Amino acid sequence: MSKKLRLNDYVKKFQAEEAVISNTGNDQLTSPHSAMSDEELRVFLPYMHSQNAFLVTKQIPERKKNLMLRLFLRSKRNQIADIKIAKSPLIDRGTEQVYQGRISAVGRDFVLLTTLQKKYWIPYTSVKSANIPTGIPDYSNSYQQVIYDNKLKQKLLKGFANTVLKRDELIQQFYEESLQTNLEKWIGTSVSITTVENILTFGKIFAVKGNSVELSRIGLKSTIPLSSILMLETVSPMTILLSFIIKKK
Repeated sequence: MSKKLRLNDYVKKFQAEEAVISNTGNDQLTSPHSAMSDEELRVFLPYMHSQNAFLVTKQIPERKKNLMLRLFLRSKRNQIADIKIAKSPLIDRGTEQVYQGRISAVGRDFVLLTTLQKKYWIPYTSVKSANIPTGIPDYSNSYQQVIYDNKLKQKLLKGFANTVLKRDELIQQFYEESLQTNLEKWIGTSVSITTVENILTFGKIFAVKGNSVELSRIGLKSTIPLSSILMLETVSPMTILLSFIIKKK
């Protein structure tokens, strides 16, 4: 004789069976992104992105420079690059200078170059040209962002925000920071700022708020609009002290 179930017992049994079914396969990854084979998708995606970029620049010509710089620099992230800038738009040609370093970050409106001793923040408005130096291998960016985490894909699928915010490499991969947002991470760093008026200012980054950066130097504070920055680079604290002494004289 079969055992009779009351309504409450039946509901509990049904919910337990449903929970088992719903948990089946949760640890699996999502379905493929396309019906194409992997090699076809690898060839097609760069072509699609480049065509979309050219269509955008035709419709919005004023965004062409920033968009092309971002696409080129992002494809060369972690490689050595030459960035040519002019010391100031107000000065004649011939004052252009080339800065070389590893592309550490590619933001919405700037690129960050890193060398063994310095960091250079260069707004796109200051860039005359960007290129890979002759003689340095030009390898695919897909081999550079290697993070040894066997469960990374699952973490991104189930907890994207928490996973990305814990790693600067993932932040650079998924988000495009503005110069303002990036400089907020470097509060207390000794820097020098060259403006479009060719004015050089030394100090530690004290605050970044609104559309300006505030530098402090031995009791003095200077506020510089982000829109007027030609280039920003790290310096040693001794350089700041020497600049203060020279100015006093």
